[in-house]
Amino acid sequence: MTDFSQPFSVGGVPVLGGMGGSGIVAYRKVYFVDNKRGNDSNTGLSVEEAFSSVQSALDVVQDEDTIVVFKGTGSYNEKLTTGQNIRHAAMVDGRGRNVTLAGASHMSLPYNSPQLYNVGSSEYTLFVRSPAWRITGFRIVADAGAPRGLLAEMAQAANTADTNWAVGLQIDHCTFYGYVDTSNGGLLISALGDLKVFDCLFGGFGSSTLAALGFEQGSLVTTPPFTHSQAQIRRNNFSDSSLNIVVPLSGAVIMDNLVGTQNGTNALATDGGIDLRTGGGNNVVSRNILGGTWETGGHYRQAADSDDWSGNIVQGGVVTGMINPPFTSSKPGQCWIAFALYGPSDKFLDAYTYVNFGWEGPLARATKKLYGLVGRAVAETPIKWLLKPLFDLAVSRGRKMEKKLSIEAAVASLR
Repeated sequence: MTDFSQPFSVGGVPVLGGMGGSGIVAYRKVYFVDNKRGNDSNTGLSVEEAFSSVQSALDVVQDEDTIVVFKGTGSYNEKLTTGQNIRHAAMVDGRGRNVTLAGASHMSLPYNSPQLYNVGSSEYTLFVRSPAWRITGFRIVADAGAPRGLLAEMAQAANTADTNWAVGLQIDHCTFYGYVDTSNGGLLISALGDLKVFDCLFGGFGSSTLAALGFEQGSLVTTPPFTHSQAQIRRNNFSDSSLNIVVPLSGAVIMDNLVGTQNGTNALATDGGIDLRTGGGNNVVSRNILGGTWETGGHYRQAADSDDWSGNIVQGGVVTGMINPPFTSSKPGQCWIAFALYGPSDKFLDAYTYVNFGWEGPLARATKKLYGLVGRAVAETPIKWLLKPLFDLAVSRGRKMEKKLSIEAAVASLR
């Protein structure tokens, strides 16, 4: 076992811990790639015997092997494809599982690191088809010739040999760069389970169809009838892209990311912040800093009512438990004030419900109109407390009316 977290040498050249900021443990063979000094007729098993192309290393790796790619000339212009899943078969060259593909970068968020791009294809730069790979330390470009930076697919629900089955993929400390062309996407997945994306930068994706982190449909992949489950998306920066995270996730955790807060060249599209619609729900989206808006026509959409979107920081401040936010309320003014007064509680739902759907009369109409006009602006000031007696009155009056139908109507308006 080669432990990259401690000083170690190969062919007399020291290889230090770091490798994208997180270190590498190489359990079996280590292959080296250097397109400035290497040659594909070499063994690839030392710095002096490095391959010159990344695909040459991909074609020989077996389970638990490691590939270290040096900066070389700076860029590797290749269409890269891993082998397919072998399941329980004997190990086969080029069909490795649990492989680490690492760019030799000294930075934790690399920019001037080994660059992967592909100008000679209309498909992708890197296609991962085998389980539990780790990709770290690269600048991955979605070029005009290859509009997908990295593509990964899980074509079968079960672990099946000779299929695309990239379940368990981890991508960390990479930069996904989209400024080369306006019709590209960064990291695209197809029904992928257990995806992990940590500490990456995504920027410059201006496509109206492909996201910085999105899902793929069409001729390149076989989209099976199950959802993208159990993803972990943490500590990433999504900036200057029209579409940021657009995946129908279920059971995912999306935490500690910056999303759509630094847009310049590419305007944030409607639903372009985080859009999880048609996913299976039960997602946790929390502690993110989110640009754009939450209101009707805004940039964020939940998968289902079972999602928890509490504790995000948005342009209007901290949201701590709104009923399945981001909300697309038909009564945003009343919603903001009720939440500011009562927080994430049953009292909030009571107040919002009865103001809008269970309280009639001249005073009610005047109150609703007032809330609709001052709405969010008042919710962020001490003036909101002067309106609390009217909300309390709404609740007390509303309880005398048909509660079930009122709440159903209120909840429907918050979706």
